[in-house]
Amino acid sequence: MVLAVGVTASAVDAKTLRFTTQLPAKNLATQNAVQFAQCSADGSDSEFYDCGQLYRDKEVPQTASLGTIDTSMTTTARLAGVIPALAMCLPTAF
Repeated sequence: MVLAVGVTASAVDAKTLRFTTQLPAKNLATQNAVQFAQCSADGSDSEFYDCGQLYRDKEVPQTASLGTIDTSMTTTARLAGVIPALAMCLPTAF
């Protein structure tokens, strides 16, 4: 998983940070990301959308780069098309 954080001019003006993830709210990764977003909001309001309520997984990289969302958590597979270094295949170790 990758946590992408970006603050756009519109987010600074609006004082509302939007966070999206495909995982459920009870997932530890989601809980950690929500806590991180709350700590980094610094007095701003935060909106959290879990279970893909706001955008589907494949839409997250585009919406983050456009500034439609401010914070997101997505799989590295989705970012491999944007960042080729993330497309590497690692062997499974047991």
